[in-house]
Amino acid sequence: MPPRYTIVFEPEQDVYTTGCVLRGRVCLDLAEKINTKGIFIHITCKSVARWTRQKTIYFSKQRYLDKVIVLLAPENKVKQLSIGKYEFPFQVELDERLPSTFITPSFSFLTPGGRVFYTAKCIIQRSWSSDIVFKREFRVLRHFDLNKLTAGRQPVQMSDETNVCCLCCMSGPIHVDFTVDKQLYVPGEGIRVSAEVVNDSNMKTSSCSVNLIQETTLHGKDGASYTMSEIVASLVKPGVAAHKTGSWSDVLTVPPLTPSFLQGCLIIDLKHTLELHMSGIRKVMVVVIGSIPLSSTGQQEAGQ
Repeated sequence: MPPRYTIVFEPEQDVYTTGCVLRGRVCLDLAEKINTKGIFIHITCKSVARWTRQKTIYFSKQRYLDKVIVLLAPENKVKQLSIGKYEFPFQVELDERLPSTFITPSFSFLTPGGRVFYTAKCIIQRSWSSDIVFKREFRVLRHFDLNKLTAGRQPVQMSDETNVCCLCCMSGPIHVDFTVDKQLYVPGEGIRVSAEVVNDSNMKTSSCSVNLIQETTLHGKDGASYTMSEIVASLVKPGVAAHKTGSWSDVLTVPPLTPSFLQGCLIIDLKHTLELHMSGIRKVMVVVIGSIPLSSTGQQEAGQ
């Protein structure tokens, strides 16, 4: 059987959090003897951002964590490991100031984008032979507590009106009142949106779309930047007939998202907005995505 080299975290979980101690083991299952000058594990957190504008390539990177842990240091410079199984424990503290894992959609070096990523890489140094290197990535979350924000807890109301032309003649206005329950959310929570539409025109309004937008801004040297947006959640409500009044209320669920602002990363910034569109009317509201929801007490105070 071929040799097996693995990195195991304890416990194994989808996401680890800043401020905790990451523990694990390097496991070797050797099918033949090897001579090693040392075994090390390298834990890193890096970010990269890349885009192209007018044939100019912009590229920036940062490193936030760079920890090398010695797992085996032979006293006689070289140690022979016989056929069999070996385990080497390690641990590293994930500082609270580290950024969350993040990646833009379809990230590659051929398209604009950026990412923040964590890697555990093991190096088995060998004499008279190439080193054995194996690695795995892991995800980290930097908590964002919405209870530390004072603004954004109250319902937000937005109104607008547009006049519709039909065959070059003014046919009457369309008036819309939108209400959103607040501006602070966590993934899995529902954004409660309601609308009242008064259509005094001679035409049916278009359907109303509500989109949750994630805006990613990449930063480079000399103040250069590049912004890209994507719709991460949406809902559509039917239009209102001519000379009719309509109302609706619905919930848009926040999908799994990295917290707003991507704290701790200086070359990638995240913002989230809620956009409402209907018959030429467009209203935009900033929302903040966190990881720790508002307490029930905070929400009750906001509703008073």
